[in-house]
Amino acid sequence: MATEVVLLWPRGVGSPATIDEAGLWPVFVLVVGDRQRADVPAAAPLLDLVNQHRQENELAVVAAGCRWSVVDARNALLKVTIQAQAPRRFEVEILVPARRVLGMLEVAARGATIGVTTTRQANNLGERVDIRQALHRVVLLSCEPSTELSRLARFLHSRLTPRGPKDI
Repeated sequence: MATEVVLLWPRGVGSPATIDEAGLWPVFVLVVGDRQRADVPAAAPLLDLVNQHRQENELAVVAAGCRWSVVDARNALLKVTIQAQAPRRFEVEILVPARRVLGMLEVAARGATIGVTTTRQANNLGERVDIRQALHRVVLLSCEPSTELSRLARFLHSRLTPRGPKDI
């Protein structure tokens, strides 16, 4: 389960992202708890990649398919399924409370770059950080567009947007 979602935007890229930028920014960094490999064997290859020592400015990029799905629309619980091919093959599912990314679901629904890191790695970043430093501490994946996530975004937007006076 993602305990936190951090949206990374480099300076100079405005919010909300354009359609062209949606595949690049924001990077949705899913922060997962620091678990022992034995506790979650399916996630062991991903956790190994997150914690692997890398040279300065070296990024961990995984060739993977990522799919968003809605686990519970009423409670806004999402799941991202990661099917990695390289550098290691693995499949892992991460639950994501949608309220953490509520204002950005439409961008995620069009396809987004996903980053995964652990609480320990995220805590090492501090308040203000260079985008390269932040990306150095995550594993980067790309996600396909999701019509189900798009429907959820529209549904939540309609529920949370104040309505004007109704004609009687």
